[in-house]
Amino acid sequence: MAGDSDLKSTPRSFTRDGPLSPDFLVVLLLYLISDAGRRGYDLLLESFWEHARESGVPLPQEDPVSGSAFCQARKRLRHEALAQLLDRVVELHDELNGEEYRFKGRRVLAVDGCKYTVRRSDENFEEFGNAKGGHNPQATMSVLFDVIAQMPVSATITKYGTCERTELLKLSEHMKPGDICVLDRGYPSREVFSRLTSLDVDVVIGMPFDQGGAVESFYESGDKEAIVDLYDSPSARQSGRSSTRMRLVRREGDGTGPRVLATTLHKSDFSVGEICELYRFRWDLEMAYRMMKSDALGQGQLHSKSPEGVRQELYAHLLLMAITRKLMAASATRHDVPFAEIPEKRALLQMGKVILGLLMQSDMQAVDRDLDELLSFFVRRRRKPRPGRHSPRISYKPRLRWGANGRIGKA
Repeated sequence: MAGDSDLKSTPRSFTRDGPLSPDFLVVLLLYLISDAGRRGYDLLLESFWEHARESGVPLPQEDPVSGSAFCQARKRLRHEALAQLLDRVVELHDELNGEEYRFKGRRVLAVDGCKYTVRRSDENFEEFGNAKGGHNPQATMSVLFDVIAQMPVSATITKYGTCERTELLKLSEHMKPGDICVLDRGYPSREVFSRLTSLDVDVVIGMPFDQGGAVESFYESGDKEAIVDLYDSPSARQSGRSSTRMRLVRREGDGTGPRVLATTLHKSDFSVGEICELYRFRWDLEMAYRMMKSDALGQGQLHSKSPEGVRQELYAHLLLMAITRKLMAASATRHDVPFAEIPEKRALLQMGKVILGLLMQSDMQAVDRDLDELLSFFVRRRRKPRPGRHSPRISYKPRLRWGANGRIGKA
């Protein structure tokens, strides 16, 4: 990485042989993310140096660098470096384990957006904006997520209030022919359907049925499925402008979420039940966001006051998640354990403890030994799925069990 000028903020960055090289800085950022915002720069760097000595990792100098030096070095590293590393982890996972994480032989992706409150600074206000009446700038992160492998594939980090459909079109560059993209009800549009169809990507998308037109008529008909023409708006329908021909499927459930799904998947290949099952996979992206913001793993408030630093930290979070999920998949394969039974919170917390040694250790025998121990650790404690649930109900924050009037519900 040190000689790759396109990953540096300027061609002359990292040319003076300072203590923080690009690869060392990337590991420091992953270590920062695994700390979950508990410590400031100086305490974090002291812990990093101490941990490195205990792990036998070579350090660039005897004493920890200062927080100021770390900040200056971060300015020389482009966030695209972390995005490229994320791409490489995803490629490696697809090469080694990809076929195990498919639905009827096809990769299942989801896209959704999430708001992140970032540090107050003129730069961040100008770059990201803020909610009306809000006191802090907020960034919008849209993630393309492999919901069966539970792995982030790519992301965009943009201004508050950015149209999520626009970000989906950018993320579509990372989709492949044959993929199935599962989307929430905020994404339906002719442009989205046209773009994904041109890429030979099928969609399963929740549809609002309270705006009139074919979707509401289908819902009121009581039919289980139908082929209809969808228009962008009532005016488009009345004027006879071009439409999108889609298959509508009724989703029976508990009353939550969309009750009508639109899809390009043919009924000869995918039944109504399978379409509904595909849509339920989208919940795994919601769980990933919940974990990223949890007390145990969330950053609380990002460290950086610059837009580039914000993007670095968010991409580092996704990269740490992807590396962990790749190793979880390797552990599941090696020990013949279902992937869903490996607790991801426990795995991520352990990764924070060993990431430095795994990525920086020069003794490959020690790396192999640590990796074997890590893969065994992942399966030492298993999570049993609850019967009747597509995904286990998980809370990443201990809930209250006692209140002013005694015990609150069941433990």
